[in-house]
Amino acid sequence: MTLPVELEQGFQVEMKNYEEGNKMPYVTSWERFGIEKGITAGIIQRGREAVLEILETRLGTVPDSIVATINQIEDTDLLKTLLKRSITIGSHAEFETLCQQLLAGGESS
Repeated sequence: MTLPVELEQGFQVEMKNYEEGNKMPYVTSWERFGIEKGITAGIIQRGREAVLEILETRLGTVPDSIVATINQIEDTDLLKTLLKRSITIGSHAEFETLCQQLLAGGESS
């Protein structure tokens, strides 16, 4: 939906006055949704990176199959579980088995 030019300009002036008067910017619901979506994406990406970093530090080069599996995970709780388990896991093979179990809905933390 678009406003006529005069109304759009008036709206912009009112918004600027509102923001200045309240010492904060007005954030639309769409902007809030976008911000939340971006934050969630960042949390997921950082979770993936952390799991892979721990595996690499503990066990050496991480196989491409594990990297691909981790990079497909969108569930923050699952990434948190994998992060905790990556600290004590004994091998890449064990970790791969764990991933398969968790992705199939098996055991958790």
